[in-house]
Amino acid sequence: MRKFMVPGVLIALALFLSVWSYPHLPDTLTIHWGAKGEPNGFAPKSSALLIAPILMVVLTFLFRSLAAAGPQSQEAAHRHAMQAIETMTLLLLLAVHALMIVHGLGHPLNMSRAALLLVGLMMIGLGSVLPKLGPNVYAGIRTPWTLADKTVWRRTHRAAGPIFTSGGAAMIAGLLWLPAGTARYVLFGILAATILLVLGLSYYFAKKP
Repeated sequence: MRKFMVPGVLIALALFLSVWSYPHLPDTLTIHWGAKGEPNGFAPKSSALLIAPILMVVLTFLFRSLAAAGPQSQEAAHRHAMQAIETMTLLLLLAVHALMIVHGLGHPLNMSRAALLLVGLMMIGLGSVLPKLGPNVYAGIRTPWTLADKTVWRRTHRAAGPIFTSGGAAMIAGLLWLPAGTARYVLFGILAATILLVLGLSYYFAKKP
């Protein structure tokens, strides 16, 4: 049961926030925002407060099922990287859950910028674990070239680590320094450029051994 300790704590925290905030929230909560941060999706609070905890439970069992189905000979570094990705994903959901509650309590938030901040932090986190991720069919940079050649997989993921870290840091810096109207487009551009660069490198490594 120790392997479920971290996910269990995060899920319990999400449930605690739901129970604690329930009496203080309006009957309807915003659960989705547009690209400019405008609310465009709503749900009863009894449902909205369960979305993140349920997703966290489902994802925990999905991650653990995939790990159990994989070869037991995988290196310890790969297993630790997968656990780190699982934890980061659950933390992301917990953060979104907390932001939804804060918004519902009447505190003004720019959800578009908050979402971009979370994406930037997630990219930095992924940058630290991608180089440790071994070949597999369910996580990582899965292109036809990385899946076909373990050497291409390793070279691509080693290169992707600093690229993702730099992209995430650039996104956070842009949030701090760029005007709100400009930041959104620049940051989406950084995200797209990061992904395209890594995909291009996987092709390059396949063609240039």
